[in-house]
Amino acid sequence: MSQFDSLLDGSLPRKCGVENMFRLRRIEIGEKILNVVGSYLRDAGYRRAWLVCDARTWVVAGNQVADGIAAANLSCQTFVVPDHGSSPPIADDDTVTNAANILQNLGCDVVVSVGAGTINDIAKASSTLSGIPYVTVPTAASMNGYTSAIAAILSSGVKRTRSTQQTEAVFADIDVLRNAPLKMNLSGFGDLSSKPYSNACWYLSSRFAGADWSAAPAQLLDGPFLRLLEVAKGIGAGDSQAIRLLIETLLLSGCAMALAGSSSPASGGEHLLSHYWDMVEHGGGRDVRALHGTQVGIATVLSARLYNRILQLDPSRMDIDSAMSEHPKSVEEFRLQVANRHPNLPTSVVAEIVRE
Repeated sequence: MSQFDSLLDGSLPRKCGVENMFRLRRIEIGEKILNVVGSYLRDAGYRRAWLVCDARTWVVAGNQVADGIAAANLSCQTFVVPDHGSSPPIADDDTVTNAANILQNLGCDVVVSVGAGTINDIAKASSTLSGIPYVTVPTAASMNGYTSAIAAILSSGVKRTRSTQQTEAVFADIDVLRNAPLKMNLSGFGDLSSKPYSNACWYLSSRFAGADWSAAPAQLLDGPFLRLLEVAKGIGAGDSQAIRLLIETLLLSGCAMALAGSSSPASGGEHLLSHYWDMVEHGGGRDVRALHGTQVGIATVLSARLYNRILQLDPSRMDIDSAMSEHPKSVEEFRLQVANRHPNLPTSVVAEIVRE
């Protein structure tokens, strides 16, 4: 039995309360997978699909998926998410709300996401708001959110992780993924590189802050992660087997988050750094510096150095009372502390952080 089998049949333990949120029924990874989507929707009882993509992913896979849906004698309406000025789309409140409003007026019964991280987050969040299930067609092995039950949404200048429904099915075409821009697949590797450190963050949070910790999602990636390190060069070379292992590991990572009911199995301080960098750039009216996974890979190196420094500390020389005395005593003190330590953040973003 593969790890996917044990996920789909429910034999892996899940956090209490997560059972009804784990909706994943099917994972298809291979060649010529795009044509399978339509027959899956038909057999699942759906009749009216709403395909979400952008101008790029429509050309890469969206048109083929739409043709397959039509060939299954189903209705298919397409929503091409508009670019953000001269840049690709962003997943923010306005985009998600607009998509949800359109969806609710169409009478569709299933959403089909064709794209990578941003498109997936928009489709996931808008379908959740509309109470309509969705399926996923990744166009790059660029991040681990395809099978998670969360979406990263820019709201009032702050990158927030929102709870969402989980996808019902994933159809990953190896040829599509292998031909994705190299930087996107390398971003997926970067996203996964944080695994040991995010797990450390999670475990320490459980010991010192009372966070829930569960062995099953924490250990789900142990074997695949080590195997992925062995084929890292193959990812850069576009090797089919390496790309297959990459997308499998990314999908398992998303499932680990869904099992845990939080992003903790795959997201620690390094992900917060990536979100922070995005907030700084968006706040300044600029494009983000790099893809999310690329930034996570860089931040993972910083996290590793931080953990090494922590391991070198002498507990007997720590002055806990002195450290606690520096904590702000009021909301205004907290606002000033954030503003002084993060001068690159706009005042409106600082206010939003303090409000939360």
